[in-house]
Amino acid sequence: MNLSKVKGLAAALVLTMAAGASAQFNSPTNARMMGMAGAPMNDISGVFNYPVLMMGYPDHIQATFPNGGLLGIKQVNEGFFLGLSANQGRMCPSFTQNVLGGLGNNIPHLLLGFNAGSLNIGADVFFEYDAASETYTVDNQNGGTKEVTDKGYVLNTGVRLSAGIDLENMSLLAKFGIGLPSFYSEEYPDPDFDPNLMVKNSNKKGVYVETGAEVGLPLAGLDWKGGFEYTFVNYNLHDGTAGESFWDSKLDIYLGFEFNFLETAVAALGYTFTREAYTEIEETPADQANNQPKVVYEDMGGDHYHTFSLGMENIWDDVWIFDAFALRAGASYQISVPVSKSTLDGDLLYKSSEMGTHSPVRPVMGIGVSKSFLTLDLALQMGNWSNGIISGPTAGLVTGTIKF
Repeated sequence: MNLSKVKGLAAALVLTMAAGASAQFNSPTNARMMGMAGAPMNDISGVFNYPVLMMGYPDHIQATFPNGGLLGIKQVNEGFFLGLSANQGRMCPSFTQNVLGGLGNNIPHLLLGFNAGSLNIGADVFFEYDAASETYTVDNQNGGTKEVTDKGYVLNTGVRLSAGIDLENMSLLAKFGIGLPSFYSEEYPDPDFDPNLMVKNSNKKGVYVETGAEVGLPLAGLDWKGGFEYTFVNYNLHDGTAGESFWDSKLDIYLGFEFNFLETAVAALGYTFTREAYTEIEETPADQANNQPKVVYEDMGGDHYHTFSLGMENIWDDVWIFDAFALRAGASYQISVPVSKSTLDGDLLYKSSEMGTHSPVRPVMGIGVSKSFLTLDLALQMGNWSNGIISGPTAGLVTGTIKF
């Protein structure tokens, strides 16, 4: 069997792994990054956040099983790259709460990369669509039965643009994306009471915005990386009742550094502050006939997270039958603080900022082997480290990567 056929079989294996995966990560990861607890290392999974990074990984296919993403990149010529990503999770996850459950996440995204000399441009063109329906029989009020169907869909079309500039001692990344999300659902909330009562729900308008920037530079013998990412989605419900509008947002501010030790080993330490927030505004219009003024109720809530991560990796060349063998380890620690507030016509009703709760230290381990064009990585989360006792493993990922 010639090498091209072997590569074809390996690619089929990797794609089969992806077909069985169900993404559950907002930002897709792979076994290499999980094996180092998400510490700030340079990795192909960064393409999911900054499409322009595809320029650094020409002719790659990677899939992670389970709960991981699929990524394929082809260098067409020196100035143009073409790629596809999937299983990366829905860009507007809050929309799924307004339609039926069971909506998938394996929506493909088209990736485009352009090499313009000192400036690289990457684009992610997406058309997220999924629908679900459920039919069941309920008792009617007259003693008979009635068959009803709940159904709904989610649609989000848009584009993310990113740029990368490599200066002499500094690298810069920037991105901006926009989408137009919409949803529609028809549901029977209480069919036992009145199976003829259908509630239709949709949004009048919606917008999804994503922005971010990152800078990397060597300083004091360390390779530093810092930046931010911010996303928000806004939409208004249209169900024939009082007006409702929703805001969901997420802000990540991160800083970390990478350094070499023991000649061949590399380590990274990172800190991320995350703010997840939502705002729900219910507006009841004024009723002049009954002398009722307009009423505006605003409910805000969310969580603040402080995440610390440490990861290490060492790669040995020509080990046994493999071209390379990698050993990885890492740990993460997180503090979360819930916050909430509500107002009625601008007057404060309730405000809360609870004491922070922390997660136990979560150690992880990973290995990787490479042979010719194929790399396989395995990562295991070793459970929670509490009172000096480690139990596990509790979760794992397997990633296959092909360089063709």
